[in-house]
Amino acid sequence: MPLHLSSSNARTANPQPVLPAQLETIHVPEGLTHISIGHNDSESDDKTRAKVNGHEFGWDNEHPQRQVGIPESILESKLRFQTRQVTVGEYRAFFIASAGAASEEALRPASWTEDAKYIKTAFGRVEISRCVNWPVFVSGMQATAYSKYASKQDGNRYRVPTEMELTCYRRFLRKDVEGNYGFRSWVPRDVLTETGVVGDGWEWTSTMMQQHVGYEQSKIYPGYSSDFFDGKHCVVLGASWATAPRLAERVTFRNWYQEVYPFVFAGFRLVCEN
Repeated sequence: MPLHLSSSNARTANPQPVLPAQLETIHVPEGLTHISIGHNDSESDDKTRAKVNGHEFGWDNEHPQRQVGIPESILESKLRFQTRQVTVGEYRAFFIASAGAASEEALRPASWTEDAKYIKTAFGRVEISRCVNWPVFVSGMQATAYSKYASKQDGNRYRVPTEMELTCYRRFLRKDVEGNYGFRSWVPRDVLTETGVVGDGWEWTSTMMQQHVGYEQSKIYPGYSSDFFDGKHCVVLGASWATAPRLAERVTFRNWYQEVYPFVFAGFRLVCEN
């Protein structure tokens, strides 16, 4: 079946090399040391709330709204963020460089064919040469492996950001929520610096899903979050092309997957520690 491209992804028909990801430093407003995350939606208030219009639903892992310290590495401008996610082409170069290694099989994304020449999409296989500018969809373990490879290339130390680091990036540098989600395009768009941080694919963080201060386990859906406080699931932020708009546009929404789980529409950007 041929691939039907949306107007937002027309460049895929004849991809040109994208600019290398730049590294940006977050400049926090002077005197600001904490930011507000989460929002208030306790189930215990449901029976007493007079009005529901205008009240935004949230899962138990989003409640309550709370103040959290900005990481020192950001306050001291010691952390720089890639301006866009890692592309299929960039990850493919890493994969080829790893040929013959014992871990080669584990490094191939699940959406790639065994010969690494095609990417599997909802419309069938697409030549990987046409998808080199798409964000690569990988497991958390594969993202970490790439970060170690990148660190060896120029001597800098790269890694996958924490949830708070990526949250600060979204808050201070990339505030827009307009993107490819809700099936606007059934394949990712080419990555662009101005694309934003919502849509195309979730973004991996290195933060394990765990209970936070003020967390109240849901009584309606007890296992929604708590079943995954097992030290195996990492938080992912943003949205994929298949995410419902009500979730994608809620900035407090959090998702999670096991680090080793490969069947996920999730990419990543790296941070560089000075």
